[in-house]
Amino acid sequence: VIRGHQNIIFNGEQIGEVCSGTFSPSLEKSIGLARLNQKLKLNDEVEVAVRKKTLRARIVQPPFYPAK
Repeated sequence: VIRGHQNIIFNGEQIGEVCSGTFSPSLEKSIGLARLNQKLKLNDEVEVAVRKKTLRARIVQPPFYPAK
């Protein structure tokens, strides 16, 4: 699960940090908000450093879940 203060990595370089993250029961996956020091496009893939491994993540525009 993505959590706050985890590093965001793009092309082998740290480009930011997760501000807030949790598990979304509605989406059945981890979600998070991050501050990045580099402009990325929607759907760009990054990595999140979680303990001793990295998880793949994708840049999306909030809201994460569509309103009814």
